[in-house]
Amino acid sequence: MRRVAFVIKTLVEEAGDVPVFLVLLPRLSDIAAYKTQGPSKLAEAFGTVVPVIDLLPSFAKAPDPSVLFNECDRRGGHWLTRWVLWP
Repeated sequence: MRRVAFVIKTLVEEAGDVPVFLVLLPRLSDIAAYKTQGPSKLAEAFGTVVPVIDLLPSFAKAPDPSVLFNECDRRGGHWLTRWVLWP
């Protein structure tokens, strides 16, 4: 959890004033922890408004990048070409 929080903090700092979309891709074995703690709680911890796209478990093994690109474009956000993996 701490490792993921650090990665998110780093990504937010690097993005500056650009709207950011962080994609959290949980491993199937960690879906329970993902549901109880939630990715938005990590963003809230830094006092930064960060829109978060939650991927459904069905995307966990083979996400379709075009879906993510399209959603980021639709929301007017900047795509970060890094995956943030749930620990």
